[in-house]
Amino acid sequence: MAQSQINALLEDDEEFQDRELELLPENITAFYWFLDVDDLWIYTQGIRVALDVSAVLADATASERKYTKQDYQKLRILSRHVVSILSERASEQK
Repeated sequence: MAQSQINALLEDDEEFQDRELELLPENITAFYWFLDVDDLWIYTQGIRVALDVSAVLADATASERKYTKQDYQKLRILSRHVVSILSERASEQK
């Protein structure tokens, strides 16, 4: 996903319209990788519980994605954070 596509998505998201997003250069690869694999989640009772690591790695191999061990670790951290935030939101809605 390109920066212009991200900007377009954020412009349509009411929660981000008044926010500024700063992406540190050392996190760019993991961030874009996360956006590319955002459809590879494992769900339990309709709730995202984790990225499907096997599917993510298969996708990386099939697409010949270039990444480092640190990029992979950052991707995992990002996905755990997203799961945590979504879990909090689900709990608040109950």
